[in-house]
Amino acid sequence: MIPPFDQTGYLPQGTHLATLQEIRQRFAYNDKREKLFEQLSLVSEILRNSNCPEIYLNGRFVTSKEEPADYDMCWEPTGVTPTDQLRLLLQSPQQVKKHFLGDIRPRISQPPYHIDLVEYWQTDVGGDTKGIIRITLRTHHD
Repeated sequence: MIPPFDQTGYLPQGTHLATLQEIRQRFAYNDKREKLFEQLSLVSEILRNSNCPEIYLNGRFVTSKEEPADYDMCWEPTGVTPTDQLRLLLQSPQQVKKHFLGDIRPRISQPPYHIDLVEYWQTDVGGDTKGIIRITLRTHHD
């Protein structure tokens, strides 16, 4: 379950497990958000078909902002199988954003600072803590 927003319009601190259906119900409530959700869902399917175990969502899409410009997603690369569709997600960040309407990156430490996006995203620019969403794409039985 996705918790209510805090007084700043963010999710409360922590990583909140959700399904794509829960994300649709909670965040795809206008035309702009529905368009973003459709692309987010398409990316999720590409990753699921590539054996990706989980993804994480961040950005204005998972806040109270009425019309966010995009969404931020990172995906766990462990166990991922290369596919032609996956290669679309490995283009330049600008190409990926243009095609899928979001900032999408694998969850790897970002040199030279070795930043884990899942940890980094849980603090806003002012240093306040906030929550993100984790979506499981496959189970251990898949």
